[in-house]
Amino acid sequence: KGRLPWPEAVRIVKAVAEGLAAAHGQQPAIVHRDLKPENVMLPDGGPVKVTDFGVAKMLEAAHATNTQSVGTLQYMSPEQIDAREIDARSDLYSLGLVLYECLAGAAPFHSSSPRELLNQQCTQAPPELPEDVRATLPAGVEEVLFRMLEKAPDARPANAAEVVEKLTPFVSATARSGRVAPPSNTMVSTPHPPVPRRNDTVELVERAMQPRQISTLVALTLILVLSLVAGLTAYVLRLRIGAGPEASSDPGPSGQTVSGPRR
Repeated sequence: KGRLPWPEAVRIVKAVAEGLAAAHGQQPAIVHRDLKPENVMLPDGGPVKVTDFGVAKMLEAAHATNTQSVGTLQYMSPEQIDAREIDARSDLYSLGLVLYECLAGAAPFHSSSPRELLNQQCTQAPPELPEDVRATLPAGVEEVLFRMLEKAPDARPANAAEVVEKLTPFVSATARSGRVAPPSNTMVSTPHPPVPRRNDTVELVERAMQPRQISTLVALTLILVLSLVAGLTAYVLRLRIGAGPEASSDPGPSGQTVSGPRR
């Protein structure tokens, strides 16, 4: 994307320095040895991630000396190139190269010839930042940047924690809280109303099988109605059973009732 606004660049580099401070504080210290933009991840809405400590872990596991020349040429410190003893300040040189590229849009040293590129890293001072960048960049940030790019490790900041301390005043409160403000040209769309969730067949069946709850008033009313219906039904049945089928009778000549079949 080219140049980054200096507040964004400082926010990113400060977060990387915090990660390096944690790694350098291990016992023994973990020196990244291959810090470059490709190893700095910016998750959407999340904290900055420093990745690919594989070189550091590989050397530690192999019990190799810390003077081996490993890393990416364009982001290697002079002591790495010369295979001299390195420490955490080598990562700070690489971090300075990353910060320079964030601000200027290009690395300070570049050449199609690897030999020339290595020579630039070891002997040439980094070029000044473009004038339009310097016009808005705080002097304190520029001072930290070029201190990290010193060829001699002793001239650089003592450790990553010092870089964090120097850059913290230039990081906004929003960035310190971990919230990233959206770009000014971000279009904000009106949220759509929620789409009703369609119930599938399984859910409908499960819902139908679940026990249903009713209020106390409704339950009492149902009990009362059922009791009345049961009582009325029992009363009617008793009346029908008590009456029973009566035998037919006719009065005889003497007025007595003679039962039996008619002739």
